[in-house]
Amino acid sequence: EATNRLESLKEAENIFKANANNSVGIETYLELGNYFLTNANSDSALLYFEKARHLSNLLNDRFYTARSEQELGKYYLTIGDTETARNYATSAKDIYTSMKDTFWLLQQLNFMADLEIAEGNLEKGIQLYTNVISKGLKTRDSEAISIAYYNIAKIQILQSRFDEAFKNLKTSKSLFSTNKYRELAAKINNKLGFVYIALGMDSLSYHILNESLELNSANNPEILSETNLFLASFFQKIKKLDMALSSIEKSIELAGLTGNESLYLSGINKKADILYNNNQLTESKNLIEKNQDEIQKTQDSGIKAEYYEIYSRILYQLGDINDAAGAAAIAYEEARKSRNLILKQKSAFTLGQVMNERGQFISASRFLLLSNQFKDSLAIIVNNEILKNEINKYEHVNSSTGLTANRESTRKNKSSIFSKDDSNNRIQNLLIISIVLLVILISFFSILIFKGYKSNRKLYNDLSLGKSVSGKNDELEKLAVLNNKIFSVISHDLRSPIISIKDSIDFLRQEELDEETKKEALVLSEELAEATLNLLDNLLGWAKNQKKKVDPKKVPVKILDEINQIEYLFKSSLAKKEINFTVDCDENVVALADNELINLALRNLISNAVKFTPRGGNIHISGSSFDNKIVVSVKDTGIGISKEDQSKILSPDLFFTKNGTENESGSGIGLKLVNEFVKIMGGELKIESIHGQGSKFLFTLPEFIAKKNPKSTEPVFKHTIN
Repeated sequence: EATNRLESLKEAENIFKANANNSVGIETYLELGNYFLTNANSDSALLYFEKARHLSNLLNDRFYTARSEQELGKYYLTIGDTETARNYATSAKDIYTSMKDTFWLLQQLNFMADLEIAEGNLEKGIQLYTNVISKGLKTRDSEAISIAYYNIAKIQILQSRFDEAFKNLKTSKSLFSTNKYRELAAKINNKLGFVYIALGMDSLSYHILNESLELNSANNPEILSETNLFLASFFQKIKKLDMALSSIEKSIELAGLTGNESLYLSGINKKADILYNNNQLTESKNLIEKNQDEIQKTQDSGIKAEYYEIYSRILYQLGDINDAAGAAAIAYEEARKSRNLILKQKSAFTLGQVMNERGQFISASRFLLLSNQFKDSLAIIVNNEILKNEINKYEHVNSSTGLTANRESTRKNKSSIFSKDDSNNRIQNLLIISIVLLVILISFFSILIFKGYKSNRKLYNDLSLGKSVSGKNDELEKLAVLNNKIFSVISHDLRSPIISIKDSIDFLRQEELDEETKKEALVLSEELAEATLNLLDNLLGWAKNQKKKVDPKKVPVKILDEINQIEYLFKSSLAKKEINFTVDCDENVVALADNELINLALRNLISNAVKFTPRGGNIHISGSSFDNKIVVSVKDTGIGISKEDQSKILSPDLFFTKNGTENESGSGIGLKLVNEFVKIMGGELKIESIHGQGSKFLFTLPEFIAKKNPKSTEPVFKHTIN
């Protein structure tokens, strides 16, 4: 494919040469420059970028002058000349600003943020990416927003902020079509794979990295190098060192072909680490020292920290204590600069060991204490079960709508790599979730009861002091209703599922149970935990909104993605009641709204539909755009709602609920939240229902309309995401 593309571009160049000078020729030069830059032919890349700039000046075309200088800036950044790169980038930005070309200005601001990151100015880089997102939302530029989210996630990964990185990668991926931008999806998958490895989700990381290989069907060497780098990390973690060495050799070779210095040095570091784990200390030391000059030149603090951390361990094991101390000190300092928590922990531990060997016991204690503190912080991050559950749901939705053939082959490959049964781990996770739920619930309701007590006390004091009675009785009545509702929820809605989970866990701990019985009990427990978490989300959302109106964080949200995630949540409930669930929503239906609030609204509406639809019924979800608005509807063939009950549901002062078709209970908070949060996001909730004939809930939201690239039909992503 790469050869065919080059031949096509060369043919276009020849056609252009035979005709008058025009902008098509400039575009051809830019494409040829990018082709050679991607394939590590920097001299040819520079030649064509300069040709494009010369012709742009000749034609007095300001737009293409800016485009040419933009690409020249990327070229100089690639070869490490950040000063020249900044000069070209600033010039391009100034031209776009004077032309009021917001689309290309945002692309250029993303690149200038890349420059700041390359020079180690992380905060300034993140600030620029955040500005791009803010401006992109106003101009509806989904491409610039997606790139900014992706690049912020890369920084967060280096800083071990995996929860934030996952959310930003997920958002970035949702803003473009995977089939159209396969290479871009592969790059995001690579980063997701790294996050999953760090979180101990080995099986999922292997699966997502294999999917990345399929997405990169054109065999882009840079993407392939990174995929193999992370596959090497995966194999190293599960102690398949021969496979790890094979993958890292491929990664280093491909990085050398592309000329990507950072990727190449990361590969060298990883290979040295694998050799160290394989007790090949001399080979590891030789490899490290061979690349010392290149490490000294790089401005990437993370790569330097990784290099010296590995080097310090090797020297320590070989008995070279003084040099090990020097290397570990450099590693710790560079890790602090890059804010890499993992490398700070490792280098602090090695420093502690070295200081102990040298008899510097106070310093040794200090660094070992620091290492333990960093390790505890990492443990909190890695054991984030809520994040892992969110990731599992997200990937399950993708697996049901995406590359199923590859996922099936990956699943078969996994069975040969992973041999242990994870039932015990799932039981342990359920126990942890249950304990966390109980702690949160106790804290939540203690606060509510305390606030209720304070409000009652204040009202009582006001009345005792003879203050105006007007309105106080109404307030007391409302507080009484609130208190009654709180104790009702505690006594039934929350207490019952928690007790059921406890009973299931006790049952699962019996040694004589067969695997099939364990599986059934696990499914039941997970359903109960999910239902309880759902109710807890509603209660927390409702309580927060009572105290202070929620301020929505508006971003582009693909409605279809949200529907698919919610469908997965209710998969077992739908199957249990044999309900037919259908969806009619195009992937281009995108709302400008708060992701969390939309998810909560859909979750409650679908939960309500499942609850009141009889066995064998139908639920249909649709999403469409009309007149700059998004319309989402949840229609069921359930028992319907009377006019009187509809007014109770929308009443701000009532907690109205009824049991479902199979006696399912509820709190009455869910639909109230939907109504409140839809209004907060600038929309409206409507109910269409006739008692005995089913119901239809509709809500509207502002539409996010992506601004089109005004000058080129070529995907901008491929030139911008690194």
